[in-house]
Amino acid sequence: MMYVAVAAGFVMLTAQVRGQQDNGMPQLQHRPSFPSGLITRSVDDVTRNPEAVTALDLSRQRLTELPREVLQCVNLQTLVVAFNELRDLPSELSNLRQLRSITLTNNQLEQIPKVLLSMPWLEVLVLRGNTIRFIPALAPLKSLTTLDVRNNPVDSLASDALAGLSSLRVLDLSGTKVRTLPASIGDCVLLSDLQVSNARLTSLPKQIGQLQALQRLDVSNNALSSIPESVLECGNLLALNISNNALSTLPVRLRRLRTLETLRVNGNNLAALPDTLFGMQLKRLEVDSNRLTTLPEAIGDLVMLDVLSARFNKLSSVPTSIGRCQNLSILELGGNAIRSLPVAELAQIPGLSRISIADKASPYSLIPDVLPTAPEQPTLGTSPAQKSSPSKKPATTTPSKKKKP
Repeated sequence: MMYVAVAAGFVMLTAQVRGQQDNGMPQLQHRPSFPSGLITRSVDDVTRNPEAVTALDLSRQRLTELPREVLQCVNLQTLVVAFNELRDLPSELSNLRQLRSITLTNNQLEQIPKVLLSMPWLEVLVLRGNTIRFIPALAPLKSLTTLDVRNNPVDSLASDALAGLSSLRVLDLSGTKVRTLPASIGDCVLLSDLQVSNARLTSLPKQIGQLQALQRLDVSNNALSSIPESVLECGNLLALNISNNALSTLPVRLRRLRTLETLRVNGNNLAALPDTLFGMQLKRLEVDSNRLTTLPEAIGDLVMLDVLSARFNKLSSVPTSIGRCQNLSILELGGNAIRSLPVAELAQIPGLSRISIADKASPYSLIPDVLPTAPEQPTLGTSPAQKSSPSKKPATTTPSKKKKP
């Protein structure tokens, strides 16, 4: 059931939304994967029966060093020592040969503890929120599948930092100061998720194209002036976020990313979208905060499109070809000066659940013809669902004629 909300300076067509919300590129959740059994949370419990401990969480205990009792846990698989004051780890930690996952979030580490490089069985290493500035060669960690150094002041990586990490699947360098990635990233042949957002990237190495397992690439909030040709070689890429960079064009060969479903290029300097973009299988396209004056007729070729967001551009109309996007559910046009909408074509899209135009320059009469108005008009800032029940009034598929005043 759909309905229209109209308020001062705000026009929005919305609906009782489907059961789940599409957030495009979900944020990684690095929650430790604890093995079956009890999670030990105190040193006292460790002392009672250290051999029985397989998962240990000593977070937020103001630790300045790892308790010696932990080194007796010969069957320990998961260790979490987050939000403490550790500056290093003891060399004896390498005696724990069952240890697979270590989380050291928000401590006072200035470098990657050397003992970790003598633990080739380690699979998950989370070091986010420390003060690490340099990533050395990590080749000894041949079993590593996840490396998270987000929110560290890392400004350089050794040229062979990622050499030999053929098992790595997740790499997070977001919130660092890196300007490029080492060529050795080409060794990470199983890498599926690469995040380097909010860094200082000015380029990406050509070896990115060797990452045929890569499904998600987030390089938003950097200083990239183009989408590197190497990225177009990633044949299994599903989601690309290159928002808030310095792009003025999109590559003509972008269509080579045949599997791409989500493309985010918000906050760039795009004045037009290439025709080749519209032969893709995109389900989500975000082009907010660019310099677009038109959406091309070829937009209708995106027959799989579910979400289109083109807010804060210079659009004044929407092409009638939008009606061919029969899978469209959300159309975001706020921050433009929309003066005409293809009403009849939009009314024929069966799953369309929300159209929003949040701009005083857009006349209120645009949307109410598409579907009936809500029984009560909400005020700005009030959820329409709180003011009325949309199920009381059925939607129509043809625009109704307005009476002249």
